[in-house]
Amino acid sequence: MDLVGRRTELSSVAAALDAAATGTARVVGLVGEAGIGKTRVAREAVALAEQRGFAVLTGRAPPLEMTVAYAPMLEALGGYLRALDVVARAAMTNGLPELGILFGSLIAGRPEPLADPALEQSRLFEAVARVMERIEQHAPILLLIDDAHEADAASIALLHYLCRRLDRRRVITLLTYRADADSLRPLRDLRSSLRRQGLLDEVVLAPLSRTTLAELATAQLGGPVNEALLDLVDSRAGGVPLFAETMLTGLLQAGELSLAGDCWTLTSGAAPDVPALARDVILRPLERLAAADRKVADILAIAGEPVAHDRLAALAAADDEALGAATARLVARGLVDEVVAGGVVCYGLHHPLIAEVAYSEMGEAQRRRLHAAFAAMLERDEPVDLQRLARHYRHAGPHVETDRALDVLAAAGAQALAVHANRDAVAHLSAALELQRTGGQVGRTAGVLEQLGDALERIGELGAAVGIWEDALTASSGAGDPLRAGRMHRKLAAAEWERGRLPQVRTHLGRGLESLSAHAPSRELAELRVTEVWLRAWMREFDAAAHAVAELADLAAGLDDPGVTVEALLAQSRLRSMDVQPVAALRTARRALDAAETADDPLLLWRAHDLNVTCLVWDGDHTAIRRHATAALALARDLAVPALELRSSAMLAVADFFSGDWESAFTLTATVLEQAPLVGQPRPAVHSAAIAAVLHGYRGDVATVERVLAEVQAAHGRLDHDPGVRMMLVPAEIQLALSRGDLDAATALADEALPGASGFHGWLLMAAAEAYLRADRWDDALALVPRIPDTAVSERSLTAGEALRIEGVARAGLGAPERALVCLHQAGELFSSLDLPFFAARAHLDWGRVRRGPEGAAAVRASLEVFERLGASVFADQARQVLRNLGAVPPPRRRVVSGPLSPREREVACLAAEGLTAAQIAERLVVSPHTVRTHLKRIHERLSVSSRAELTRFVVDAGWLADTPP
Repeated sequence: MDLVGRRTELSSVAAALDAAATGTARVVGLVGEAGIGKTRVAREAVALAEQRGFAVLTGRAPPLEMTVAYAPMLEALGGYLRALDVVARAAMTNGLPELGILFGSLIAGRPEPLADPALEQSRLFEAVARVMERIEQHAPILLLIDDAHEADAASIALLHYLCRRLDRRRVITLLTYRADADSLRPLRDLRSSLRRQGLLDEVVLAPLSRTTLAELATAQLGGPVNEALLDLVDSRAGGVPLFAETMLTGLLQAGELSLAGDCWTLTSGAAPDVPALARDVILRPLERLAAADRKVADILAIAGEPVAHDRLAALAAADDEALGAATARLVARGLVDEVVAGGVVCYGLHHPLIAEVAYSEMGEAQRRRLHAAFAAMLERDEPVDLQRLARHYRHAGPHVETDRALDVLAAAGAQALAVHANRDAVAHLSAALELQRTGGQVGRTAGVLEQLGDALERIGELGAAVGIWEDALTASSGAGDPLRAGRMHRKLAAAEWERGRLPQVRTHLGRGLESLSAHAPSRELAELRVTEVWLRAWMREFDAAAHAVAELADLAAGLDDPGVTVEALLAQSRLRSMDVQPVAALRTARRALDAAETADDPLLLWRAHDLNVTCLVWDGDHTAIRRHATAALALARDLAVPALELRSSAMLAVADFFSGDWESAFTLTATVLEQAPLVGQPRPAVHSAAIAAVLHGYRGDVATVERVLAEVQAAHGRLDHDPGVRMMLVPAEIQLALSRGDLDAATALADEALPGASGFHGWLLMAAAEAYLRADRWDDALALVPRIPDTAVSERSLTAGEALRIEGVARAGLGAPERALVCLHQAGELFSSLDLPFFAARAHLDWGRVRRGPEGAAAVRASLEVFERLGASVFADQARQVLRNLGAVPPPRRRVVSGPLSPREREVACLAAEGLTAAQIAERLVVSPHTVRTHLKRIHERLSVSSRAELTRFVVDAGWLADTPP
C-alpha cells in the first residue's frame, strides 16, 4: 500500500538526505506515538536513499527488554559488513581489531587490553567511527535505528559518539522513537545533547486527519468508505494508522463490512463491538486467532526479533505445511511480516505494540516455558551467543538447569563488561547471584560479586558497588582466596577515596597489603602498591607513598616484569613532582621512558612521554614539550584511544601557546573542546578540557571558559574528589572570576585551593598570585613567589620568570618601585631568552606601568603589538588603558578573532551578511532555524561581534563574500 498522509514528513527527510549527500551530516528524529507510522516513513526514506546511491545501514532495537547490548548497531553495521566479500571486509576493517569485540569471528584479531574500562570504551567507539568513515568514502550513509526508545544505554552512548564524531561526514542518522521518549533517560540525554549542538532535526508525526483516514481506508480496502464507517474509524482509531488498519482488517475478516455499490459500508444490521482503547485494538485480533496461530504469535513475542522458519517450526511443534498455513493467516491479518534475511525466510510481529500486548497477555508459566524452549534451541544451534542465551535463561525460571543457567549468566555478564554494556552486565550478574544464593555453585559467588561491583561502579552506582565489593571481600576471604581479597581491598580503597572517606581508604590499603604480602609476589600486589602510591600522595602522606614506591620497585625486580618496572618508575617520578622535587622527577621520568621503550607496551610508553611533558611544562621549554607530545600523540593514534589523543593535543596546544603560535594553539583547543564530551569520563579528557579552558582564559574568551567549566563540572561530577581534576579547574575558575571583575570570588577560590597545591599545580600557583595582585593583597602574592619556581627543573624557567614578574608587581604595590623595576626587567629578559612572547609582553606591560614616562609608554606599545598579534584581547585592553593613563594615544584597535570558524559557520556568516534571516538561511542550507541560531551565537563569540551590523562589516572587510559560491 502506498504511503498515505506523510508526504510532508517524508520531504523533510528527503531534504536531510540531500544535505548529507553534500557533506552536511544530519540527525533526524521521527517522533510520534506508537502506531503513528514512524517505521513506515523510515522505510520510504530507506528507499529514497538507496535510489540516491547511499549505503544503507538499518537496525532495530528489540522490545520488551529483550535487546542485546549494541543490538541496533550490531544489526546495522554487522549486516553491512557481512554482505561484503572476505577481501573487501578485511580491507574495510583493517587495523581495527576492536571491532572483533562486537562482531566476533567476523573480524580478525583482538586489541590489547588497556586496564582502564573508560579508555577501552572510547577506543571501541572510535573503531566504529573509523569504519563508518571508510564506508562514507565510498558512498554517503543512511544509518537507520528504528524504535530507538527501546535501545539499551550502551547503544545510545555509541550513537551519541557517532553523531558528533561524524558531524562533518556525508552521514544522515535517522532515528524513530515514541513521543514519550523523554521519560527514558538515555534517549532523553541524547536528544538534549544533540539539540544543544544543533545537530538534531525532529519531524513530528501527528495523528491523521479525517480526510487522510478516508484515503487510508480507500487504499486498504480498494474502494471508498461511507460516512458511517469513516465516523467509526475516526472516533476509535484516534488518527493512528496502525489502529485504523487493524480495525478495518478485523471488521473485514469478521464479515462486518460489505460493498454497497462501489462504497464500503458496515453490514446492514451489524453492531460491531469495536474496542476504543489502543491496547484493545491490538488485543482483539489476537483473541480471535485459532490456537495454532496464537501459539506462533506468542513465540514471536517471546523472541522479540524475527525467527527463521525452521526454528519457528521446531518451537511451535508444527510441520512445514501447518506452519505455512498459520503464518499465511497471520500475515493476511496484518499481525506478522515475512522477511528474507541472508536467503533465510524469517517471521516477526508487524509492530512492537503487538509484541508488547501478546507478551503481557501470556501467563507467567507460559512465558517461562517459552523462554526455556528458546534457551534450549540456542544451546543447540548457537551456544556461543551468550547475550541471547542469558536473556532467555533469566526469564525461564525453574524450567532450565540451574548450574547451566548460572554458567551462562556469569559468562554473559563478563562478556557484557568486556564490551562496556554495563547495565546488561548488572542484569545478568544480578540474576546469576540470585541463582547462587538459591542453590547454585557457591564457590563462584566471589567472582560474580566482584564483576557485579565493577559493573555498578561503571554506571555510577558507587555506593552499591562498595556494598557488593564488601560482600565479595567476605566471600573471597572465607574461600581462602588472598589474591581476590587483595584486589577487593584495592578497589574498595579507590572507591572510598572517591567518596572522600579517608579512614576507610587507609583501612583497606593496610588490610590489602597484609593479605597479599603474606603470599608470593604477585601482579595483584603490584597493582595495590600502585594504587597506594597515588592515594597516599593525594592524602599528602609522602613518606608512606615513598615507602610504597620502594616496595613497588623491589616487587618489580622480584617479578621480572618490565611493565611493573615502568609502573614503579612512573609512580616514583610523579611522587617526586608532587613533593616538589622537579629535577629528580624529570630524571626518573626519563628512566621510565627508557624502560617503557623496551617493555613493548604502547600505553606505558604513552604515559612515559606524557609524564616527561608534565615535568617540563613549567620550564616553558616548548621545543621539548612539543617533541614528547608529538610522540605521545602518534602513540595515542596507534592505540586508537581518543581520550589520550585529546590529552596529547592539549599539551601540543600548550607548546604552541608558549611559543607564540596562538592560531595553532587555539585550533587544537577547539578540537579538544569539541571532542572531549564524546569520550566520557576518562581523566585525560577532563584534564584536556581543563587545560584548554586555562588557555582560553589567558585569551579573555570568557564565553568559552564558562561553557567548558559548565560542561566539565556537569559531566564529570564524580571526579570532585580527584585533586588532579580539581586543581586543573580552579585556575580557569579564577581567571573567569577575574574576567568578571569578581575579585572576592577569585581570591576565595585561591584561598581554598592553595593548601592542597603541589608541584603539579603551576597553573594554580600563578592564577592565585594574579588574583592576589588584582585584589591588592601584595603580601599574599609575595608569599607565593618562593613556591612558584620550585615547580620547574631549570633555574631559568617560565615559573622563575613568573615569580620575578609577580614580585615586581607586588613590590610596586607596596611602594618599592626601584626593586619592582629590577624584577620586571629581569622577568622580561628571562622570558625573551626562553622565546615566550606572551609572558615577555606581559612583563614589559607591567614594567611600563611602573616606569611611566616615554620609556614606559614605549614598552607598553611594544607589549600591545604582541598582544594584538597573539589575539590576547584582555591584555591588549589593559595595555591601551595603561597608555591612556600615561597620557599616550593608543594605536587603532585591531579586531581579534577568538577562534577559527568551521566551513559551515563561515557560510552562515556570509549569508547573514547578505541580509538573510535565520529562517531564510535555514531554508537555504536545509537545516532547522534552531541550528542556524546556534551557529550565529558561536560566530558572534568567536569573531567578538555583538550585532548583525558588526558581523556584516567583519565579513566584508575579510573579503569572504567574494569567496562565497553563488
